[in-house]
Amino acid sequence: MTERNTNLLSNATKAFTAASLKDIKKVKLLNRRDKKYLAHSAQIPTILEKLKENYLIIEDNDQRLFDYHSLYFDTKDFMLYHQHHNKKKNRFKIRQREYVDANLSYFELKYKNNKSKTFKTRKKIPEIHENFNELEKDLIENISPINASSYEPKINIDYKRLTLVNKNHKDRITIDFQLKAYNNKNEKLFKNLSIIEYKYDSSTMNRDFLDLMKENRIYESSMSKYCVGIANIYKHLVKQNNFKSLLYKIKKVSSLPLADSLAIAR
Repeated sequence: MTERNTNLLSNATKAFTAASLKDIKKVKLLNRRDKKYLAHSAQIPTILEKLKENYLIIEDNDQRLFDYHSLYFDTKDFMLYHQHHNKKKNRFKIRQREYVDANLSYFELKYKNNKSKTFKTRKKIPEIHENFNELEKDLIENISPINASSYEPKINIDYKRLTLVNKNHKDRITIDFQLKAYNNKNEKLFKNLSIIEYKYDSSTMNRDFLDLMKENRIYESSMSKYCVGIANIYKHLVKQNNFKSLLYKIKKVSSLPLADSLAIAR
């Protein structure tokens, strides 16, 4: 993201009424549905302008943009990645996530069933660590077909996030940017890419938000940060055929000027 786009984004967030972290708890959506969209970072201020009347922005200690750090785990042969790549139903992810500004860390299991519903289990941990504790092992082995000892740390994902909560507490929107994937050898920065995620229960979908995306030529695109990161960092070790279209979109949206990226966004 360019310095100009960063400044525009920061200014756009100031137009929102602030909400506290407590307001997120009113929209937990642990058993949720979600839609993801890829956008050029220059589009985000326009989107925020349209959303400010119906959404609050999460603020904590005078901050509205927050740093996230995640460490993802997989098997030596990338079983979880390949399950996603091969479109296997009933799949899951294992990660540790740090909310950097709040100095809070959690162990998280995300499970997506064959009806596209996502369930998340999370437990607070003292800090990010590469070896599972006993509680983490038990949680993993409750859903994993293999032993917890078969998993190892694979990739770090960093990004900034802003979070919007519907004033009626029916849904929320997160927007991620400055995405970076890395391990101890390689690094990939996704310039000018923003990931918009709309999170809702099936009975509370906001059609106005969906129309806003369409009006701005921002189209739904299934995306896993973990899978995209693995495909870039371990490109010679994993299959990518089913992700080629997505990787092409990301490359174009994040590297081209706004006008050109819109032409290939679909």
